[in-house]
Amino acid sequence: MLVADGPLIRVEVRDSGGGHPHVVQQGADGCRGRGLLLVTAFADDFGVVVHNPGKTVWAEFKSGPVPEWIRNVRPQFLD
Repeated sequence: MLVADGPLIRVEVRDSGGGHPHVVQQGADGCRGRGLLLVTAFADDFGVVVHNPGKTVWAEFKSGPVPEWIRNVRPQFLD
């Protein structure tokens, strides 16, 4: 889900997997494990909400004026 609220952009990703996400040290040719590394590098804040089952990982980014195309994005859920 992508939500723009004033000068704040929030991204949420939900999955049904257990466990708590953590940064993985990955080799240059690895295909996985960089998502949380990117979040910690670029997000102003992030966290995890635990569900039963699964979790939602969210990240917030402070921005200047929110572009029109982001204000018009509707939340999308992928199955």
